[in-house]
Amino acid sequence: MCSSDLQKESYRWLEAYQDACVVAAMIPETKVISVTDREGDMFELFDLRRRQTGPKAELLVRAEHDRCLEGSDRKLFAELAAMPRAKVVSIPVPRQREHLAKPSTPGRPGLPAREAKVEVRFKEVTLSAPKTPSCRHKSPLKLWAVYLLEKYPPQGAAAVRWLLLTTIPVTSVKQALKCVRR
Repeated sequence: MCSSDLQKESYRWLEAYQDACVVAAMIPETKVISVTDREGDMFELFDLRRRQTGPKAELLVRAEHDRCLEGSDRKLFAELAAMPRAKVVSIPVPRQREHLAKPSTPGRPGLPAREAKVEVRFKEVTLSAPKTPSCRHKSPLKLWAVYLLEKYPPQGAAAVRWLLLTTIPVTSVKQALKCVRR
């Protein structure tokens, strides 16, 4: 993907967050949460929220990038994996469609919906700004991270391994599970 396509793709997530802030201003008694998949895992999105004036929507993003942490030798995924397990819960995993093999990637058989037993961990983290020209001058970001790991997936299934980053304070298992269920 060329950089102009990437910029257009990134802009979509930033624009959606600004729209969520408009909605948050219209209904101030309601918590508005902008939820994104891994494509929305951009330092710029969290930085936009930090710089936003007026009513803000919260952010809940499924992390894709294993980021550097302020004050730690570990990266984000290793830091959360090293945390003590807070709880083991079962979560629903939707049916997975078959993916045909391509020259660059192996195929995957279709799998029925299932329940996954996952370990839950959570922690407040401070992400360092990426070293890219557009971000390297930015201050670190404080966020909360929720990590789910399935230790024993069924044969043929990929283990559930999700890391969620959020602006919503997560200080209990109950709050972590609310983020997972959103």
